[in-house]
Amino acid sequence: MKLISSKAFAQYVQHRGFTARSLAVATDKELKKMKAMRGDKPAGCSRSLIGHLMSGHRNTCLPHTARAIERVLDAPEGSLFVPQVLPVVRNSAA
Repeated sequence: MKLISSKAFAQYVQHRGFTARSLAVATDKELKKMKAMRGDKPAGCSRSLIGHLMSGHRNTCLPHTARAIERVLDAPEGSLFVPQVLPVVRNSAA
């Protein structure tokens, strides 16, 4: 999933009263809860991922991580992250 705007994300995080560390901890808990419901192994969310998303050094993350971040921030689904469409190049045999 692709972050729509790192600046808007950072402002939203601050508005909700989170720091990069507290958001990472809360997102990690949400991911473990989501994974437990499905029976998967829990995945984590690091403080560095949140920090990089906030600073703009990174603008993508896994779909389940994006959903967990939006849930923790109580943001409408799709308001912070959008699906990333990757172009496919096919070699056609002549």
